[in-house]
Amino acid sequence: MISDKSLFVLAECDRTFVSRPGGPQNGTFTAPYFANLAGHSRQCIFTFVAGQRQRVELVFTSFNLRGTPPE
Repeated sequence: MISDKSLFVLAECDRTFVSRPGGPQNGTFTAPYFANLAGHSRQCIFTFVAGQRQRVELVFTSFNLRGTPPE
């Protein structure tokens, strides 16, 4: 059990996007915003799953990182 309440995670940020037959062929997503007052690092993993004979193409119109990369 973690006693330091500053380490408590309120929500997961990992996301999975799955292509479904008859579903949308394109879309928009944004990363969640988390207030990080204690300065802890955070890693969000986005997974994109395409159907047979489909490709996933990502086009970034804006990409910002905060902090320093992990070692």
